[in-house]
Amino acid sequence: MATVREKICELLRRKPGLTDSEIVKELGLSRHQHANNETRNLERGGMVMRIKVRGLIRNYLVRRESAALEGDTDAEAASRMVARKALSEDEVKLQLQKWLQSKGWDVAVAMGKERGPDIAAAKGRMRWLVEVKGLGSRPQMNINYFLAVLGQILQRMEDGCAHYSVAFPDQPVFRRLWSRLPRVAKERTLVSALFVGPRGEVDEVR
Repeated sequence: MATVREKICELLRRKPGLTDSEIVKELGLSRHQHANNETRNLERGGMVMRIKVRGLIRNYLVRRESAALEGDTDAEAASRMVARKALSEDEVKLQLQKWLQSKGWDVAVAMGKERGPDIAAAKGRMRWLVEVKGLGSRPQMNINYFLAVLGQILQRMEDGCAHYSVAFPDQPVFRRLWSRLPRVAKERTLVSALFVGPRGEVDEVR
C-alpha cells in the first residue's frame, strides 16, 4: 500500500500546484497538519517546491534527472518521476520566481494558462516583465515557441521604464535561436534572454 508521501507525489504529478488544504481534500486526510508536514519534508528532500503564488502556498513536484538521490527514503516514488534534462514552462517560471525573490524582487507568477504576463516583478519603482516558454517535442515547435514569446513580450511593452525579458530552459536550441536574432533588434527593444538551468541557475544574455 502506498504511503501518504507517495500518494502526495502521485497527486502532484497529476495536479501540480495544489495547496496543502487541497491535498487534504483530494486524499481524504483527517488533518491539515499531516499534509503540511509531509509536503515540508518533501521540500527538504528536494522532491517538492513550495511556492507562494497569489497569496497561497502551492506545491509543485520537482522533476529530477536521476530516479533518486543517495539516501532518499522515497526511491520508489522518485523513480516514477519523468526524467528530463529540460525544465517545463511552469518549472522555468518557478525557478525564475525564486531567483528574482532572492534578489529582492516582489514576484507574481501566472501558472498554466492564467491570464497576464508570465512573470511580473517589482522592486520599488522598477518593474520587470518576463514571458516564458518550455522545450517543445519537435524542432519546429521550438522555433514557433521562440517567435511566439518574442511577439508576446513586444505586446507587453507599455512602460518605457520597465525591463523586459524572454525566458527558456537552458538548451542549445534556444541559445542558438537567440544568437541568430539580429543585434539591432536586441538593441532597439532592449529585451534580454534568461536561460534557466535544471538546478535553477539563471544566465541573462542581452
